[in-house]
Amino acid sequence: MEEHQRQKYKAQIEALRARLSRLEEILDRDEEDPEDQQPPSPEEAFMKAIQARLPGLSSQAQMNAFMATFDALCFTVNAICLRNAEHEEAGLKAFKQALHVTRTATEITEKLRDVPEAATSAVSEEFKKPPFEFSEREVQQSLLAELQAIKDPYQFYTWYTLSKERRDLVRSQGLRNELYDTIRAKNASFPKDA
Repeated sequence: MEEHQRQKYKAQIEALRARLSRLEEILDRDEEDPEDQQPPSPEEAFMKAIQARLPGLSSQAQMNAFMATFDALCFTVNAICLRNAEHEEAGLKAFKQALHVTRTATEITEKLRDVPEAATSAVSEEFKKPPFEFSEREVQQSLLAELQAIKDPYQFYTWYTLSKERRDLVRSQGLRNELYDTIRAKNASFPKDA
């Protein structure tokens, strides 16, 4: 039991070292020339604009409802531009329904904020957690920096095990692909035992 506990502490220390390395990298990056930094993807820029323009959007359920509303709005405007009255009418109906869903999501979000213990199901988490889209890039960058600091297979295995919850926060396909491509490359960089 004692050896297991010591291994667990060692893994936690390694994870903390990786996070410290990530913080040092952020500080170094802040001192670099801004022209050297990669511009945000269109999706990231869109999410930053939403975050700035909709400060009241505070839960994942509200974000999901907003995205449905935005999709309905785009569909409706496109139908108007194409002079398709049938699609315009359907789009307006979907838009009004999406606004109603947004209102309902907001009401539930507020109720659960006031009494968080009232709902403990997995579904209720959508109303209690902030939108993942607002922070997933930072989570992904943190994981990539930690991964870069890993030097041996044991450290990699420990990091991989301890980072699962944070890896699951990276949901956008492009960010997820980049993360898992880097994980696979790191894993492949270690010599395999015969």
